[in-house]
Amino acid sequence: TGSFAACGGHGVEQTGVESGMLTPSFTLLVSTSDTRSSPILLSGAALKGPAYIFTSDATHSPNPAGIRQVDYWLDDPAMTTPPRHVEHFTPYDFTGTKADSTAKPWLSSKMTKGSHSITERVIPTSGPAEVYTATFAIGSLLAGDAGVETGAPETGAPETGAPKPGKDAGSDSVAPAACPASAVSLLTFGSAGKGGDDTAVFQKAINSTAGAGQTLRIPVGSALYNISPITFPSNANVCLDSGVVIEANPGYGQYDIMLGVSGADNVQIIGYGATFHMATSEWSSDSDPEYRHCLAITGGSSHVTAAGFSCVTFGGDGVYLGGNSSNVTVTDVTADGCARDGLTVISAKDSTIKGCHFINGHTGVDMEPNVATDALDNVTLEDSFTTNNNWGGVNVSTYAYTSASTPIKVTVARHTDENTGKGMTQFDGATSFSANGTNGVALGGSVLFDTCTSINSGSRAAWVAWWTANGPSVTFKDLTVVNPNQNRTAVDGAAIAVGRGGGGVGDQGNAFFTGTSISDTGGTIDYYFTFYDGSGFPFTNIQFLAPGSLSGASKAPPNGLLNGSGVNTVNM
Repeated sequence: TGSFAACGGHGVEQTGVESGMLTPSFTLLVSTSDTRSSPILLSGAALKGPAYIFTSDATHSPNPAGIRQVDYWLDDPAMTTPPRHVEHFTPYDFTGTKADSTAKPWLSSKMTKGSHSITERVIPTSGPAEVYTATFAIGSLLAGDAGVETGAPETGAPETGAPKPGKDAGSDSVAPAACPASAVSLLTFGSAGKGGDDTAVFQKAINSTAGAGQTLRIPVGSALYNISPITFPSNANVCLDSGVVIEANPGYGQYDIMLGVSGADNVQIIGYGATFHMATSEWSSDSDPEYRHCLAITGGSSHVTAAGFSCVTFGGDGVYLGGNSSNVTVTDVTADGCARDGLTVISAKDSTIKGCHFINGHTGVDMEPNVATDALDNVTLEDSFTTNNNWGGVNVSTYAYTSASTPIKVTVARHTDENTGKGMTQFDGATSFSANGTNGVALGGSVLFDTCTSINSGSRAAWVAWWTANGPSVTFKDLTVVNPNQNRTAVDGAAIAVGRGGGGVGDQGNAFFTGTSISDTGGTIDYYFTFYDGSGFPFTNIQFLAPGSLSGASKAPPNGLLNGSGVNTVNM
């Protein structure tokens, strides 16, 4: 456990707002509990062991009102680097929030001993940003203070305060340097960031710098930027300063997209610590909001890079890839609270999505071609996270394909899905990882889920549906499943499934599970797997082999069911 000591007279604070006012409205608190109970001021504290640091106000509540965004820096009070973490919704935790709303720990004992600081920049719902720095001690009290600390420290290499690769949905990511010195400021092209409509200035600046081969810098404005849809031509290179917030103007039409890249090559949009936001009132009255995307890359665009920014509460997808675009890279992007999906891939070639967070939406990631010519050709999703999505975590569908379609190649590697579909009653939703097949259409290719993790799925952790033996292969390698079927809706009460209802064509198969580990501590599953066919066909070329640790299924042994009969493994 962790422990703190308060240090009177130390912990010098930098306070103020960016307009120069003092006495900020918000502060930093620290607790020894992941529930944030009994917090003290971080300023002047001496930390040892796990600490739970969060933003609050005079009420000391973990859910302060009036905040749009909080950016955090460690040991960088001048904020010279991109923030190590950004929060958009309460509670505003320094290291992120778990799916059950408890705080993630910051392992203070991995820091070097001595004095350290955390700086927060709070962007309120109205008014200028506020900056506050709290100084505290690690491992021993600040000089001149009395006190005794207890609690065993964690093991691990010391932390330096520099950003590092993140492996959980609240951790840090490696951010590039700030905008280059040669970048041309947006304000060169007109007044912006003062609360008015900035669309014309943005579009003029993007077009001009793209034509001249320059990088466009978007600095933090004195107020929010406000824009209607803008487009990026070939060779556009845009860099947004950390802390930039760009708001969607009122009046977006049903099919309007804030950031459009269509038929363009060599486009770069980099914005570590920047946020694009749409008010939910723009789309909340729609019966089925779907199209007001934050970023759409379409029309055969190629060599497009997007990195570091957040898309918050858009009326469609956070990021949309289509039009058989190629060589697209999306890195460290967060889509939070979007009406549809965090990421939709209709078609793409030689494209990678890495280190992204897709949270609080309908489906985290949906790879779903609309027509037979929409190719999923060498698409990789890796080291990313889907959390608290209503319908599903990651879905790959081939139902639109014909035997003439380009063979599919999709890899999902080291992906973690948590808390999908909690409370959903439909049996066909709330699945962490799903693959939906072609129902008898012969098609080549492969779909690989490699070293993925499902935590607290509402229904199954993995479901291979309508996947026939003459289709592409689908492989789950070293899948880890923790407490699935929270809603008790999974067929046969099983953690994973291969199956379909009536109307199927041909044998199901070409589906493989190897090295699967499943644990259930809540009594929510009866079996570890079920393979079933409501259409009465046999299975061909199908495996559940070499499982890892299996624990908690109430009716095991046998480990699973094959068309209703008990089996421990399957190899057909």
